[in-house]
Amino acid sequence: MPRMHTEAERPPAGKAPGLRAAALLALAPLVLAGCYAETGRDPAYVPKTRALELHRDAVAAAAAKDYDRALTLVDAALKEDGGYGDAALTRAVVLAQSGKLEESAAAYAAVAQQWADHPEAHVMRGIVLEKLGRRDEADEAYARGLAGFEARTADRPKPREELMHALTVYLHRGDSAGLVAFNALLGKYPDYQPAMELKQRVLKGDRGFVMTWLEEPGR
Repeated sequence: MPRMHTEAERPPAGKAPGLRAAALLALAPLVLAGCYAETGRDPAYVPKTRALELHRDAVAAAAAKDYDRALTLVDAALKEDGGYGDAALTRAVVLAQSGKLEESAAAYAAVAQQWADHPEAHVMRGIVLEKLGRRDEADEAYARGLAGFEARTADRPKPREELMHALTVYLHRGDSAGLVAFNALLGKYPDYQPAMELKQRVLKGDRGFVMTWLEEPGR
């Protein structure tokens, strides 16, 4: 499940929080972690303590497939701290996992609108739209996500965000372009296990696995 920011020192009052969109994918157990290098962006946003606790419980409930409880908890987290982007993103993910795809697509769109520096929200929205059969809209969402990742070329936290970039290339441009992106990534990081495993799925044409894998809690 994507994370948008780390739990570092809270920014000064009155300053809009900059989101550290965390890499979606990491090694065993592929737990998300904030990994943006300091590149002049605003300090990482830190949620209120109670909201953080509620969100962690929501993620645990989603991992246990208790989606009703997960939604209740994540809604409580957002009520506690409306600026908590991770919770807003988790809500969209849980809606998708529980089969509420239209609601999930709308939730992802809201995340992308509120936190413009977050291409992952566009990519995840594209996955939901593709599942709904709205391929043209999905391609548009993937394109927006890819443009966001490519705008970060100079300061991508490597290799994890490069992996998200490669996955977005695959989702938007197809197998051949995706394999080129994966080969470029593995040329730099030949032992990076998540990329190795996902490349094999791409080679097998297992698009559904990649889409589902991105939505799993803890990714």
